[in-house]
Amino acid sequence: MNNNVLQDTDVLISVIMPVYNVKDFIQDSICSILNQTVTNFELIIIDDCSNDGTAEIIESILNFDDRISIFHNSKNMGLVYSLNYGLMKARGRYIARMDGDDISHPRRFENQIAYFERNTDVILCGTWTRNFGKNNYEWHVKDNRKELKYRMMFHPVLAHPSFMFRRELFENNGLLYNFDFFLAEDYAFAVESLRFGNIGVLQKERLRYRVHDKQISYQNYAKQKNIMMNVRKKLIEQMDLNMSIDDLKVLGHIGSDEKIDTFDQLFNLYNKVVLIINKNASSCTLKKVFLDEFALYAIHNRKLIYIVRLLLSDICFYEKICLIKNGMASIKNKINRHLFLYLRVIAWNRW
Repeated sequence: MNNNVLQDTDVLISVIMPVYNVKDFIQDSICSILNQTVTNFELIIIDDCSNDGTAEIIESILNFDDRISIFHNSKNMGLVYSLNYGLMKARGRYIARMDGDDISHPRRFENQIAYFERNTDVILCGTWTRNFGKNNYEWHVKDNRKELKYRMMFHPVLAHPSFMFRRELFENNGLLYNFDFFLAEDYAFAVESLRFGNIGVLQKERLRYRVHDKQISYQNYAKQKNIMMNVRKKLIEQMDLNMSIDDLKVLGHIGSDEKIDTFDQLFNLYNKVVLIINKNASSCTLKKVFLDEFALYAIHNRKLIYIVRLLLSDICFYEKICLIKNGMASIKNKINRHLFLYLRVIAWNRW
């Protein structure tokens, strides 16, 4: 049921916020939207039969701001249904996503609208994000059109709650969230959007992404991995690349940051990445991104990086580059072939 409806038909932004049992976080999330510097928006909240008091908190807030509308699903329908329902209700020229447990920066909408005005080829954009809660780290990715497409072969490059896209993406092209990709519906939506335009990343942190145990992705990790594999298949087909199912599994392993214990495993993984690159040798961008993603994967594997840091604590970065360009002959005898390989990959990307 819609409790409040905007009278103004020229809505700039429709904010779609599906919620389910987020009573501890929902007030902060809504307030972060109401405090945006851009004020011409509607906030469409779809409550998926919450039973923890979430709906009551929302009801108490919307009485103070007529930009908020709340709809209640008659039964628990799931995230994909709620997202598409919100799209059907949206009237804005731009559609923004938001979750009931995250926090948007006050200038998020202002900056994303300005980004769209500068980049007319971009149909969907996200922002840099900073995780907080169960883990704390920043997610920064370079705004390079070609590189973003290749990085999406490993993992989603945009945080779903940071999405903003042009209305025509779904209105003219019929693009909706796909039930077949539940648990990775945002990944599939971004991949499908590439058929109609480019995706981009605002180079500013404009979303604080809360990580906690109640998140759907945490509770369904194994199933999500399989669905993401199907999304990768779609992307490979779109880009007409030469990759097998085993190749996609390698990309998925790297993209998921799954831990490995030995340098032999790292070395074998690297060899598989090189084989994939060689099968698609015509693309320099692919080579750069694939080596970069492998290096990042190795860096994030703490069991390995600790050893590397100890070994290289007395070698400055410039010396590493010079040694690598000359084959690293002077230090090959100090390290085994796996660690040498690891250093070379990292340096290639920084060079």
